[in-house]
Amino acid sequence: MNTQPFYHAEEMFSSLPDHPSCHASTIVCLPDGDLLTAFYAGSVEKAADVVILLSRYRAWDGVWSPPEVVVDLPDKSVGNPVLFLTPSGILWFFYLIMQGNKWYHCTIDSMRSTDYGASWEPDNVFRADAGWTTRNNLVVLDTGAILFPLSDNVEGHSIFMVSEDGGRTWQQLGKIVSDPHNEQPAVVQLSDGSLLAYMRTAGKGGRCWQSRSFDRGRSWTLAEPGPFSNPNSAMAMIRLESGGLVLVYNDSDNYRYRTPLNIALSLDDGVTWPFVRSLETREGEFTYLTTRLDNSDSIEFSYPAIAQDREGYIHVTYTNCRENIKHVVVNEAWIQQRS
Repeated sequence: MNTQPFYHAEEMFSSLPDHPSCHASTIVCLPDGDLLTAFYAGSVEKAADVVILLSRYRAWDGVWSPPEVVVDLPDKSVGNPVLFLTPSGILWFFYLIMQGNKWYHCTIDSMRSTDYGASWEPDNVFRADAGWTTRNNLVVLDTGAILFPLSDNVEGHSIFMVSEDGGRTWQQLGKIVSDPHNEQPAVVQLSDGSLLAYMRTAGKGGRCWQSRSFDRGRSWTLAEPGPFSNPNSAMAMIRLESGGLVLVYNDSDNYRYRTPLNIALSLDDGVTWPFVRSLETREGEFTYLTTRLDNSDSIEFSYPAIAQDREGYIHVTYTNCRENIKHVVVNEAWIQQRS
């Protein structure tokens, strides 16, 4: 593993004229060294022309492929794709279908691939009842079970599903309730086997919510304010191979500002987060539900996704002012270089 500080940033593409407003990426590292990312894009969030696109970073030439549409439903918006590679090598692709014009009108569908995304099996309905939404990484627990963090957008809390058979069947676990509401839980398993969740806070922003589970997600402690600011926007967190935790978040407590975007590292299971660096610092106000074409002044670096490759590098993708998706690669040494 490279111990010298490393940082690289690139826009995956400049723009998509047919789908000008891009948002909510997900990323997975594949065994052959390739990366796969997906996101949704269209004229504007929740519009009927929104589709989900997929792009592959080819390790052999170091280039992202042009994004290709993988989900396009007539007269229905889609969103919040989540890619997940099981330990057995099955690649899952979860995404939302809007059955109305609100996020709580969403159902969840899924596809799966046995060739790392070169082809996909037909769609399957994961949850036919509207109201739950996807966002963050699934987690493989020490028992081998797969934990799926979700949001109940009707009730306004985080909810969890678990699969004991590699994703073939699922059962519902506990929920995390708070006031104001929480959603989009980012979850890791700690060294003692317990789970730590940080959640987006509803309303006009403030602190993120945090909660712990000591029974693999079946029940959760009472939500309490966490250590990070949150402007009512998504966070992302993973456990590294080294045992450290890495988190990407907007360091703002005002819902009008989804900037700056920071990356933080904890070496003690989230007790402290002494290492923090900024990925984006440009200041500006976030204007909800706009496109680059009708409001170029809207500033937003948001909805991060994180994955770690086989060489230990940390890959982060995020929304870049809704114009495109940005890809940043760092290592632990770079995060620790300055706190």
